[in-house]
Amino acid sequence: MSGKFIHNKAPLLIVMSPFVLAMASCDAEETQDEADIVKEVSRVDEVVAENEPEETEQIEETVVEEEDEEASEELDVEENVEEPEVEEPETEAETEEETTVDLGKRTNPVPLNESIQFTVQIVDYEAEEYNPEEGLLEVTLSNLMSGDDAYTFIPEENQFNEEAPEGYEWIVFDIEATLLEGDENIPYMPMPTISTVSESGAESPDGHYATLNNEFGYIDLFDGGTTSGKQAAIAPVEPVDEPYLIKWSEDSTVFFDIEAGDDLGDDDQETDTETEEAVAEEPIEAEVEETEETEEELIQDEMVEPERI
Repeated sequence: MSGKFIHNKAPLLIVMSPFVLAMASCDAEETQDEADIVKEVSRVDEVVAENEPEETEQIEETVVEEEDEEASEELDVEENVEEPEVEEPETEAETEEETTVDLGKRTNPVPLNESIQFTVQIVDYEAEEYNPEEGLLEVTLSNLMSGDDAYTFIPEENQFNEEAPEGYEWIVFDIEATLLEGDENIPYMPMPTISTVSESGAESPDGHYATLNNEFGYIDLFDGGTTSGKQAAIAPVEPVDEPYLIKWSEDSTVFFDIEAGDDLGDDDQETDTETEEAVAEEPIEAEVEETEETEEELIQDEMVEPERI
């Protein structure tokens, strides 16, 4: 039975043998292809591995260069940006220096009873050529007299002194001048033109003089010499209470105030004192009121009837 089965199957085996051989051949070819693919993949990996460090280095170099360029641009921007100028507060010394430099101008007149130094010209009128020297004069105005006192004083000094023109009154004040820097041989004679200037900027009219017994000026001063005397001028009375300044005109123009700096300081001091007293009184009054209110509340509490049981 078995021999018959083999005999019957033999033709089938003979027929299938080429197919089996073909399949085996295909499997071998696929195996070879897979091996070739693995080799190719390995070779590609090796190439990639060799080139990867170079690309990484190039990327790092590019990043570093970009960072350097950005930093350089930031520095350029910072250099081009101008820092704002910070104004430093003025010190007391600088403020005093500016005040001293501007002292004597119309906007910063010299207070009464205070001194100012300014330059004058010393001229030798006997010399053939006009060659003035420069001197330094110190001037102080004081003892201002106005109103009824000046009105009475002027005719007492000289009965021929005229009354002040309409809208003006006579004022009288003392002047003291010292030639701090001068010449030992060439004299300096102070001969200023004295006038007044109103707050509105109008100067008093010229041509009005008063003769005084101890009149200032017209005396020779050598280096270190001092002279003093009285001076009269007309000052505006209209509009009423309009401030005015005394103007000294010679080689230099100097403006003097009719009020003393000490007077202004005293007024400010009185105001500050009054303010301090008012501030000190306020908390005391508040405490008294609070105490009274507390006492009233306590009395009311004591007067409340107890609840009945």
